[in-house]
Amino acid sequence: MKRGRKFAWPRIRKRRNPSGVTAWRVDAGKIGGKRLVKQFKTPEEADAYATELREQRVAEQKAARFERKNRAVSLANLNDEQRADVLSAFRILQGSRGTLSAAAKFWLQHSAPATTRTCNEVMAELLQACVASNRRIRTIESLRCLLNHFMVAYGAQPIASVTTQDLVNWMEERVGKLAPSSRATYRVILNRLFAFAVRRGYREGNPVIALERPIRDELEPEVLTPAQARCLLSAAQAVDPRMVPYYAIGLFAGLRTENELRNLDWRMIDLSERTIEVIAATAKKRRHRTVEISDNLLEWLVPHRQDSGKIFFTTWNRDKVRVKSGFQCPRNAMRHSFASYHLAAHNDAGKTAMQLGHPRDIEMLFRHYRRLVKASDAAAYWDIRPEPAAIIQLNALAG
Repeated sequence: MKRGRKFAWPRIRKRRNPSGVTAWRVDAGKIGGKRLVKQFKTPEEADAYATELREQRVAEQKAARFERKNRAVSLANLNDEQRADVLSAFRILQGSRGTLSAAAKFWLQHSAPATTRTCNEVMAELLQACVASNRRIRTIESLRCLLNHFMVAYGAQPIASVTTQDLVNWMEERVGKLAPSSRATYRVILNRLFAFAVRRGYREGNPVIALERPIRDELEPEVLTPAQARCLLSAAQAVDPRMVPYYAIGLFAGLRTENELRNLDWRMIDLSERTIEVIAATAKKRRHRTVEISDNLLEWLVPHRQDSGKIFFTTWNRDKVRVKSGFQCPRNAMRHSFASYHLAAHNDAGKTAMQLGHPRDIEMLFRHYRRLVKASDAAAYWDIRPEPAAIIQLNALAG
């Protein structure tokens, strides 16, 4: 157990436990900041464990000596230029908590990617990937348009070298004066570009993540009054009666203007069954749904019914209707009006959400579409009908 006047490491001592049982304790002192003490029933077990610890220590000491020797040899092999570079790097890092190895890793991640791509090249790849994944043409063109603004400043720059501060500077200069909703849109678009670059291995991290998210005020949905809705339909009749189905379906069926309404074909409208079929190819969420045709909507559609062909719409006629009506119909106001008046009339959030195409998200109905309206206004809204002279009796459908 002893070597001269010193105890061998680790120290082994015989002790008696409070229960009266004799045991042999191996005490290795502190290892890695914690004291290592183990107890055994026999001296042979204790001696075997102590021998294992000694062999482990000897192996670690040999490995450490080998590492120091190799390090010394490697440093000795540096030429004068490399030594000067090392010293210069240490001077640059002096006073900071950074290390030379950490600085080298940062440089590799941000300035020396394995594959170099400019922002223009990555944008082209992103748009191509959108086409391959069957994104809608309108979505792709919107993405291209917004990204083109960024490419004016950074298109030729390697995407791996763009930093968060670069994006902050560009956002302040380019979109700083825009509304929070517009700034948020640009942030989403930039995030899409840089996240794509990360997935393709063109850079290590996404600099957009560190950008502050613009806070958008919750806006109440804009809803047309019954008088405005009637005025809009009257203006359409006066300008070009072929535009009536477009406005009637928007007001009383709540289809989305851009994708669903403008691409709606008369083949999808069944007046006898009183349904409008919104196919997945035109629906925003790519979900098929069926919308009910209300009594007043049926009266608006019957005089204009066709066997096939898209619902008539031209931007020129829309502008003429706006001038004739005397007011600017706010964006999505027809859909918002339908949602608000439908909920007020039926008092069934699930049914209204189903009509809108959000069957599993009633919260979205209340957050984006629904506005409190009076029951009397709801009754007046669903009683908006064409003039009696323009109504074709419903039994004409049989003919």
